[in-house]
Amino acid sequence: MDLFRLHSCFDTFQAPPPTQPARKHHKKRVTHALRMSQHHSLANKIEFCRKGERCSNVYCPECRHSMAKRLAGRMLDHVVPKYQNAPPSVRKDQLRHLTVLVDLRYPVAADIKRCIRQTRAKVKAALRAFPRVWMQGAFELELVDVPRVLAGGSTGRKADTIKSLLKYDGQLSPRLFGQMVLVHFHAMIDVNFCDAVGIRRSLTKQFPGPYMVRLQRTHFNQELKELAWKLGSYPFKDRVQYNHSFQTSAFLLGDYLSDVSLCSLVKLYSECSDNGYKCLLIAAKGRSHRVSFTGDLLNTIESGECDA
Repeated sequence: MDLFRLHSCFDTFQAPPPTQPARKHHKKRVTHALRMSQHHSLANKIEFCRKGERCSNVYCPECRHSMAKRLAGRMLDHVVPKYQNAPPSVRKDQLRHLTVLVDLRYPVAADIKRCIRQTRAKVKAALRAFPRVWMQGAFELELVDVPRVLAGGSTGRKADTIKSLLKYDGQLSPRLFGQMVLVHFHAMIDVNFCDAVGIRRSLTKQFPGPYMVRLQRTHFNQELKELAWKLGSYPFKDRVQYNHSFQTSAFLLGDYLSDVSLCSLVKLYSECSDNGYKCLLIAAKGRSHRVSFTGDLLNTIESGECDA
């Protein structure tokens, strides 16, 4: 009876206004949006998420933190034994941040899951020529207000990429397109003394289009734990605003998602990660190529005689 009264109270819960920027209100905003759309079961699952009954949704702070921690742990399992004694210059060259923009799809779980499966196959094909390459990352689903982008509400590289994905030539009215999901993934990649330019070129063949593949060096001054946490947490975002630019903080200037739009994205994440966060992972094992960064090899690398 007490639980019934508790659920009833949430039906009339006054959520913070859509312009509320504080992150602590995101979970309340999400559960309110779900209840306003009559998705009480999912709202309760996120609201009362606890140990033993996890919701596995990125819009739950506890689950999002757990996902990031586990992904960062997978990264550390690879990089610590290999690179903990490596010079910073070697880490910067060998460990990269890979971002691949895959496709624009309507927010239908079956279609998004199919896209994720196809992407894993394409990445496997692209890296077939580089069997030593190791990679670990996760998919991110970003809601895009396509009509606004096509109508000029977004400019620059991101707008060019979205138009390229849609093959938009200006003939159709932007209003014919609705809210769509930009499927993409972020990953840590160990190029493992392979040709980084060749890796990027091979991935670009599978994912052609402007700004679709980005392979960045990591920073000199980052510890391995800091690097793993940054890249491990990056795909798991609880955005409640549109991001009309590729700049990381540009979403702070974006319009807030309506309750209906936010609800569709939260539901999509729930349906795509129904068996846990592993459904969102993407990886390449890489053939073992252990290197000991001591003695003569260190001298060779520092003198510039090594291809690394």
